[in-house]
Amino acid sequence: MDALCLFDESSLHIAAVNESWSTLFGYSPVDANGRDVCALTAAPEDFRRRLRSGATRELHYRARGLFRKANGATFSADFTLTSHAIGQHALVALLVELPTVVVQRAPGLSVIEEEVISETGVPSHLKAAMRERVERCSRQQSALLRLASLDDHDFGELTRKLLRTDAETLGIARVSYWSLHDGKSIVCQALYDQTKGGFESGLELTAADYPKYFEALVTGALIPAHDACKDPRTAEFTDGYLRPLGIGAMLDIPVFMRGDLVGIVCHEHLGPARGWTLDEQQFALSVGQLFSLALSSRHRDEAARSIRQRETMLAEANEIVDRALRPDDGRLTGRTVGRYKMGQILGRGGMGEVYRATNVSDNAPVAVKVLRKSRVSDPTHVQRFLREARLTQAVPSQHVARVDEFGTFDDGSPFIAMELLEGHDLAWHLRRAPELPVDQVLELVDHAARALDAVHAAGVVHRDLKPSNLFLVDAMPRAWKVLDFGISQSLSEGANDGDQMVGTPQYMAPEQMNGELIDHRADLYALATIAFRALAGRPPFVGDIQSLLVAVVTESVPRISELTEALHPSVDYIFAIALAKDPADRFPSATAFAIALRRATFGHIEDALLGRGLRLLATPTAF
Repeated sequence: MDALCLFDESSLHIAAVNESWSTLFGYSPVDANGRDVCALTAAPEDFRRRLRSGATRELHYRARGLFRKANGATFSADFTLTSHAIGQHALVALLVELPTVVVQRAPGLSVIEEEVISETGVPSHLKAAMRERVERCSRQQSALLRLASLDDHDFGELTRKLLRTDAETLGIARVSYWSLHDGKSIVCQALYDQTKGGFESGLELTAADYPKYFEALVTGALIPAHDACKDPRTAEFTDGYLRPLGIGAMLDIPVFMRGDLVGIVCHEHLGPARGWTLDEQQFALSVGQLFSLALSSRHRDEAARSIRQRETMLAEANEIVDRALRPDDGRLTGRTVGRYKMGQILGRGGMGEVYRATNVSDNAPVAVKVLRKSRVSDPTHVQRFLREARLTQAVPSQHVARVDEFGTFDDGSPFIAMELLEGHDLAWHLRRAPELPVDQVLELVDHAARALDAVHAAGVVHRDLKPSNLFLVDAMPRAWKVLDFGISQSLSEGANDGDQMVGTPQYMAPEQMNGELIDHRADLYALATIAFRALAGRPPFVGDIQSLLVAVVTESVPRISELTEALHPSVDYIFAIALAKDPADRFPSATAFAIALRRATFGHIEDALLGRGLRLLATPTAF
């Protein structure tokens, strides 16, 4: 019989080999199982090339190549590749034709038949056993190839086909599949009983009732109980299960998905105790591997459906938000107020409305922010609105929206005339792509850091930095701008005007949440939180307002490199510093944070920063 090896095309991991393979190459089935087929065979280059190009998906391919055995000896042999699709995967059968010596052979006799009748002194009853084993291996090989070709998206139906073929091929009375739940119980999903010709399900076994069996099960090793009533791993079932049903031997095969034990395939022999041959164990292991492949395919299908559902819901939510933000008419639309002809509303906020407008003196397009009519009668809101204009105008930076003028219209409504920006804010971009490419986030942080350094140099703290206040201008060159200084504060006035928790909680520093005096380092914390959100697809801390308040003040910053594969672990320490509980532990400026973050994405970090980051990750409640 030729040497047969089954392996998964995507991972190249071996599912099973037959005895001829073991004899020819010098690897036992246990040694071979789960290994990389290329490493195991020292396969010829033509074989490797076809694997790389995916050519094994061809129905049939035959060639000749040089193979290497476990002992280092090489031999030349013909080989055949046959592919069998399983969902999106392919199980590949590699058949290496055994090297033969040219001998005179009686007409119609195979190599193995020639060996059986040769002058070797083998007793006739052993010759018969050899013939029986050859036939059994042939049946198992055919069954495996037939099972490998199954492509049934109904996992329940696929399970029944696998169990029935397993039982009929091995001649076992009962074969079942059990799913493992948290290592504490197993539930029978399907049991095929040849004596009844049907399926059963629903039985549940718990670790509390059968501790020794579960202790053996969770190791992930197969359990060949030749005498099930006496084997310490299965003896717990004797009185309540084995003897009443007449089960003398059991063979349990582990089923894995992504390296985790998720179930078992259980073989039960009705009758006296009996041994499990290597061929039977090898075949049963191959069936377990097919269950693993089927479960992985099912998991991917369910994940894909879930992703499609979430994408649909997100698209619908984006449409609702976009419709709400779409320009429409406001109370001043179509009127000329002062020297501005007011157009449609670009956006609304709690304090005011922003209109697209035209300066009638030079026809220049501008954006005009007007305090809401309901707020005009409140002197506190009027003062805050005009203070925003003064503080913004005092910041000389190309990354801060330019203020042309501010004042009060004839009807008493305060206004701010600013440069008109075409593009979208960061919140809009994140609704469409929860995670942004690293280079785009680094550009965002760099531009925002320049703006914040200019803001802080002017003696101002923004206090409400968040995705909707960072705007990407469509014009070239690309530029991010910081918007909305509505609750900003001059450091000379003390960056706390008595308001309770001024800002947006998800992006607020611990000291800001506690209502304490803050400085520029609160803005740095907000910028780091935004960068974390854009890179990882989620803020560092999440939850309702109460749990968020507790987490920001007490919990350690998550390691962002564990949330996204695109980042070097050095980035963890940069965020640990930028999001430190104590402002004194943070970077001295936004630009210092931007530079350190960019270097860390390439794996570069100063020893001093590494030491600070390690200390902060180990002491989350330093503040």
